[in-house]
Amino acid sequence: MRFTIHGVVVFLVSLFLILGGEVLAQSKGFIFETGSSVLDPDQNGYVSDSTSGFSNDGYDVDEFEITMFPMIILGGGEVSGDIGSGPNCGFTDLSPDTNGAAVYTTLDDSNNLIFRFRLSDYKPNAKGYTILIDADNAFGSFDTNSTSINPGFEIALFLRTNSDVSVADIDGVDNCAAIDTVFSLSTHHQKVTQIPTL
Repeated sequence: MRFTIHGVVVFLVSLFLILGGEVLAQSKGFIFETGSSVLDPDQNGYVSDSTSGFSNDGYDVDEFEITMFPMIILGGGEVSGDIGSGPNCGFTDLSPDTNGAAVYTTLDDSNNLIFRFRLSDYKPNAKGYTILIDADNAFGSFDTNSTSINPGFEIALFLRTNSDVSVADIDGVDNCAAIDTVFSLSTHHQKVTQIPTL
């Protein structure tokens, strides 16, 4: 089965950055690299439901401007400092909320597929983040296209900072799939502070 990415479903990414060591004069939830108005529907410069930013309770899901849902959490959820390479609590380490979630998603009323990542730190260097999607609800031996390397994912969504947001059809693919669709960071990506005013 091959999947075609249509313009109706747009992949948009927002990075929440827990900016350890950075001093910013904005409230938690302030957008410091803007994207499409889809990512900030009321155009007030915040991803939180008000310009007061997020509270300090450590759980932001109930305070997003756009209704978001935590991605499925396995076990106790995401933990800080668990990456195999790079610094603990660095720019590649996901920073969990009080329920263990660090990645959120939603499909908005206009069929825009939106993801938000909570990261422990921000650095301007290039890096990548990937979302893998099992679109046919078949996995492992239940997926006729599964392989020893790809157990059943059909779509890969890539955020390549300093480059683009892209989509690839990886159904039954063991190696690097060709990119099907590429979106500009200026429209399909935003960065947000997650540290209170210092």
